[in-house]
Amino acid sequence: MKIIVDHQIVKSLPQNIHEMLKNPLILNSDNQIFFGWPALLEYLGLGSLLKNLPAFDHTQPLFKACLTILYTNEKKEVLCNLYDSLFAENLNQIRALPQISASFILQTIKAERQKTSFLEGERVYSFPLALYERAFIENAPHKMHDLILYLAWDRMCVCMARLFDYQSTDQKFISGIEVLKECLIESYLHIVKQGRTSPGIYRMIESLFFYQTREENLQKHTDNDWNILSQSISIIKSQDVLADFHYIDDAVVSLKKLKTEEENSEYYLTLDSPNQVNSRLLLVEYMMNKLKSEVPQWDYVLQPKKIIYLTS
Repeated sequence: MKIIVDHQIVKSLPQNIHEMLKNPLILNSDNQIFFGWPALLEYLGLGSLLKNLPAFDHTQPLFKACLTILYTNEKKEVLCNLYDSLFAENLNQIRALPQISASFILQTIKAERQKTSFLEGERVYSFPLALYERAFIENAPHKMHDLILYLAWDRMCVCMARLFDYQSTDQKFISGIEVLKECLIESYLHIVKQGRTSPGIYRMIESLFFYQTREENLQKHTDNDWNILSQSISIIKSQDVLADFHYIDDAVVSLKKLKTEEENSEYYLTLDSPNQVNSRLLLVEYMMNKLKSEVPQWDYVLQPKKIIYLTS
């Protein structure tokens, strides 16, 4: 059975390793433990890696340039080029980080294996680290492409969220924001179709939350919609750190890939509370319904995963 561990658990493991090792799912040698990218980076001491990137806010020339284009251009081609240029900038910023290299990651994994903390938690760490080591040794270009695109997508969603959250009554700006929203959704569909990485849909859902709560959109919501949106404010992830909600990202699948109950055998361990998870699932269901009604090619549905809640 596949056990997916999130970065919050990895972060807490040094203080709670003996309790974790008592968990029946972990103890069972037939179960295999997996780390997503956020969990791996957290384990390697790179959980705050993205804080090294330039901020995307009113203090930065890039942000100001985006606002200028949104206020002065309404041609879809220009706005789509803006989106593509911003994505390219995010990719370049990620590639420029010295820690983003196969050799650095392999050296760091090797160093971590020598620590007492690894030996104490070998049952948790050994299998997922071996998978990444093998991938970076046997096919480093593919694995680095996956990592870079995963991180750049996360940052791109944050950039869009900050633009969506910028309030303006200018009609040209409002129309431009609508185009950027379309670009974001098309970008997600394109990356998924390529099949070379799995972009985090929850980060996009958060971006769309900021779009739906723009002033000009508030009157469009039903009471139930507004209730979901207002309750979601408390569970929006800090945009300065990498999001890790694989129990949602992996649960959004195309209609062609729906699994039976027997096939859906993965378990997701998290420190999130049941209330937090339920609030996120409600937000995702709301956004998925929006996407289904507004995007003709959207054929994705939410097939919830099996979640194990652990206390910190």
